[in-house]
Amino acid sequence: MNPIDRPTIVTGPPYPTIPSTPADVGGIGAPVTNPSYTSSTYPAGIVSDVGGSNPQMKCIVLTGFGGAKNVKLMMKDRPQPQPNEVIIKSKVCGINFQDIMTRQGVIDNPPKTPFIMGGEVGGEIIQCGSATTKFLPGDRVIAFPEFRAWAEYVAVPERLCFKLPDTIDFQDGVALALDSVVAETVLFELGNLKPGKTILVQSAAGGVGQMICQMAKSVENVTVVGIASGHKEEDLKPSIDVFIERGVDYVHEIRKFCPMGVDLVLDCQCGEEFSKCYSLLKPMGRYILYGTQSICAGESKSFFSVARSFFSPPDQWWQVEKLSPLKMYDENKMVAGFNFRHLLYKQREHAYIDEALKQVWIRYLKREIRPVIDSTWCFEDIPEAMLRIIEHLNFGKIVLDPQMRADSEEAALSRGLNKNLSLRPESTSESENKTLESRHEGVGFIEAIKETLMGGESELPRQHSTTRTD
Repeated sequence: MNPIDRPTIVTGPPYPTIPSTPADVGGIGAPVTNPSYTSSTYPAGIVSDVGGSNPQMKCIVLTGFGGAKNVKLMMKDRPQPQPNEVIIKSKVCGINFQDIMTRQGVIDNPPKTPFIMGGEVGGEIIQCGSATTKFLPGDRVIAFPEFRAWAEYVAVPERLCFKLPDTIDFQDGVALALDSVVAETVLFELGNLKPGKTILVQSAAGGVGQMICQMAKSVENVTVVGIASGHKEEDLKPSIDVFIERGVDYVHEIRKFCPMGVDLVLDCQCGEEFSKCYSLLKPMGRYILYGTQSICAGESKSFFSVARSFFSPPDQWWQVEKLSPLKMYDENKMVAGFNFRHLLYKQREHAYIDEALKQVWIRYLKREIRPVIDSTWCFEDIPEAMLRIIEHLNFGKIVLDPQMRADSEEAALSRGLNKNLSLRPESTSESENKTLESRHEGVGFIEAIKETLMGGESELPRQHSTTRTD
């Protein structure tokens, strides 16, 4: 069977015992150990950005907002820690849908390009800033820098680093950490899940979706209804009770066996899904939004078309019903939201994340949850790894291995998962990208697009994508 139709689940040993490893004895000034990546030799696809005699590292840089061609593998100087930072030698990096939104420039307050991408990394601390107090060189951590995670060496504020137990390896730790914190929060902190309830999970086969399904099944007599692409049904069977294929009228299907509706809806799509999901809630039911994936254009849509939609009135783009508190009061329904990024970076609730992670590690050790890793990719293949998320081909978490060589068997195995799917044509031309980048100077990308659209420029035609055959 085509591997795209039935993705391979790649996992490590289910509950490994990993001994602590000593600190990197070379420190931050040690030379790069991989002879393939020196200041004078670059594999195909690596863009040289070297200067001076400082040690270099591989990293993934976003050079401009938009399509996959703006994501470059570069060599840059290794970072030095600020007083409140630590330097992590990265072992595994995580990818999530937020990274796709960052690449397309549809997050709030994105940094000015170019910058190093990524918000999830697991590794060993090799250097600590002068004002740090929590960690020492050699400590194993999971970290959530707002950006800069997709690099061989990562500088991270100490408050954004969290201890990884010695009994959990880095790949499992990264696969579990962010996704499980989201699942733990939406299910139990906000969702108040109790025995005997019925829940609906959008994108049940994704990284967060899988953690939600697994955690929900740890509660007695909970019925889990999962929505996902049709080719993922078989893989989903162990973690859900009812499968509904994406694109089917799930409101109609759910009413067949739950005439009164469901108790909890967990939605990462938003858009028109909100009204459908809200209508499915029983009295005392809860709708919780934890993502806005419908904002993303994908590789085959006109970027300006999506941007124009972004600035349309909410009831046109989001197609979200205007919801009055009195309506919820009358119907005994609740609506809530969870934004991991805002909680950690804007509201600085790193203490909450720390406690939630401790609960996640306990669930892992009690075997209530297990990591589900769709595939592991080398840095050179980041465009294809992103495409796999955009096209909803992944079952579970996608991770990057900074040490994986592009010519290795492991890298070839991951590329084989996308063998029937070619990268899409870019949705903006070179001149259009330059226009966006120049207008982004000092004002923010979203504001730049708004200025362009309000100026009356016509909508660009859509690029036709290469279609895959299932």
